[in-house]
Amino acid sequence: MKRLKPKSVRRFFFALIRRCFAMSSSAEITLLLDGQPHRVPAGSTLAALVQALGHAPEGIATAVNAQFVPRSARASLQLREGDQVMLFQPIVGG
Repeated sequence: MKRLKPKSVRRFFFALIRRCFAMSSSAEITLLLDGQPHRVPAGSTLAALVQALGHAPEGIATAVNAQFVPRSARASLQLREGDQVMLFQPIVGG
């Protein structure tokens, strides 16, 4: 059995680490949208998602990770890997 030199092992180890970091810094994230996996660009906001899906902002209610998100907060809420996003019709009336 061939024995590896410490320099070769270090080079291999650091190449492996660089590859892992390159994979984790992809340009997209996956979240759950109404229970289904959905990919969006990294850095997307909830407002951008609502717009990309073609919904009128005032015609839809939103929740992220089981917390209601008011329309005024959507533009500042950046979505993260694994977030659970729900879109639903707001209930109005009296």
